Amino acid sequence: MAAPRRRRRPKRYHHGNLKPLFLKVALEVLESEGLEKLSLRRVSMLVGVSHSAPYNHFPNRQSLLVALAVEGFGRLFTRMRSATDSVGPGDFFSALGREYFSFAKENPNLFGLMFSRLVFPFSVYSELRQVSSEVFETLVEAAGAFADPGQKAGLSLGERTTVALAAWALSHGATLLVMNQGIEWEGDTAESPQDLMDRLGHSFSAALNLQLSLAERDAESGEAGGTERPSGSP
Repeated sequence: MAAPRRRRRPKRYHHGNLKPLFLKVALEVLESEGLEKLSLRRVSMLVGVSHSAPYNHFPNRQSLLVALAVEGFGRLFTRMRSATDSVGPGDFFSALGREYFSFAKENPNLFGLMFSRLVFPFSVYSELRQVSSEVFETLVEAAGAFADPGQKAGLSLGERTTVALAAWALSHGATLLVMNQGIEWEGDTAESPQDLMDRLGHSFSAALNLQLSLAERDAESGEAGGTERPSGSP
């Protein structure tokens, strides 16, 4: 007679290792069911722990939303960094724009949460402020790397910051327009959203390159004028 099969004990989770699991499940709920369905109770039920267990890591729903936004910006930062690793400075903004759109398309609800009033202002949440600043710094560095090191008229920190803000606004605005179907193509003019982001990025780079060229010309003109001596000088 065969020995009776022993029942496998259900897996027990300890409060110390639950936080990553809570975040993972919360992300799944956010993307599959929407923000309205996301709650600490819902997450605890899916994880299979008591309703009070999540409160050891997230005092309230707001803290869970902030943690999800931090996770989102962290993932976006990693992807944007990777996007610029294998391209030259002239393609930085196109690569960043394509990756920005891809992230938003693959994680629409998380992307929406990251820029919603539910987690604003960032200044209230130090970790969120830090990781979102890292994303912005990627654009600032791209602006700095774009300028030819041999150019005398490069971009100051203030100018790089302005360029980064313009690049972010362009990518974010175009992404929202496409995702909300604010842009429509007909007939032979049809192109993929990735093609659009690529074209916008190159147009932005061309405009920036023109600005740098004009600044370089002005700088050279200023130097030439400064070396001229007035007539009659010793």
